[in-house]
Amino acid sequence: MVTPAVPDWVRGKFDKRITRASGIAKTGEPVETDVSDKPTALQQRYQPEGDEAKAALLYATRRRAEAVYVMDRNIARLVAEPAALGGVGQHRLRLHLRQRDDHR
Repeated sequence: MVTPAVPDWVRGKFDKRITRASGIAKTGEPVETDVSDKPTALQQRYQPEGDEAKAALLYATRRRAEAVYVMDRNIARLVAEPAALGGVGQHRLRLHLRQRDDHR
């Protein structure tokens, strides 16, 4: 299973907090068992079976959480940086947003 790349400093950050994979209920069963109302491609998708498959999904869920955490920190840094420089650049963001809204 391919997982997002994350820096070493964030590896394992959510291992204690995330105890089950996305789409798996507390009981260990899939959240949605009746998918008859879904498109054919989703009806035929592979449902994890066995402990090894569930462990792989848990691993992937934790890695995705770490990747989102890193992304959130970087976005926060990018937003805070102009403010730390005395607001330099914030006027450009406001101008860009205003121009975008004017073209809608």
